[in-house]
Amino acid sequence: MHESLPLRQCTPRISARAPAGSACALFDMGRCGAPCTGAQSVAAYADIAAVLRAAVACDPGALVAPLLDRVERLAAEERYEDAAVLRDRVAVLLRAVRRRQRLESLAAVPELVLARPDGAGGWELSVVRRGRLVSAGVAPRGSSVRGTLAGLLSTAETLLGPDGEIAASVDETELVLRWMEKPGTRLVELDGTLACPAPGTGAFSRFLALADGSSAGRDPFADGRSLGTRARPDRITAGVGAAGRPRLASPA
Repeated sequence: MHESLPLRQCTPRISARAPAGSACALFDMGRCGAPCTGAQSVAAYADIAAVLRAAVACDPGALVAPLLDRVERLAAEERYEDAAVLRDRVAVLLRAVRRRQRLESLAAVPELVLARPDGAGGWELSVVRRGRLVSAGVAPRGSSVRGTLAGLLSTAETLLGPDGEIAASVDETELVLRWMEKPGTRLVELDGTLACPAPGTGAFSRFLALADGSSAGRDPFADGRSLGTRARPDRITAGVGAAGRPRLASPA
């Protein structure tokens, strides 16, 4: 993300009224606007941070656009290994965003009931609350599905914690998601809204498929090769340019 956005990397709390301190080397390198010193206004830094918030919440397009442009330039310069490493890292970033969005979509649902055929004429029923499996059972062939479901709902686990937060481990919620997406699964009841953010990461599905096929499961972060980062790499600046594309800062 820091290759795309000049987000500050320090952690001290900054006072909006009276910023203090001296800029670090990242400011001199063009990798941070130094909001800690007042060199960058609150509004200007908010525009930069908004790109990251939008990427996590619904649309990573503006965040990864400078990185994908750089992949194309590296390939055009026949620096294929550098292009492949950067491509794989962009894929890791996009998969992380997709994973978070999928988990959040299920965590936002107070309750849903799913059903799948059990292979013998009956139904496997599951009650899920905020991403957690709280009750499950089977309605055998010839029995009342609604009667079985009423019993499951009456004995389902009552969750604690605030609404909208995931109520299970990430691994458990991902298992629920995979179970939901299997052919034959039916949505029986839904309390709330089950929806993916738009536009999400759908536009990058082909890119991720190609990256997965090219990298063959290789972990890009296990690769110690340098990407040859520029002192002032192309970055997003506030606002967008023509055709809705984010403006890029000029490299030194």
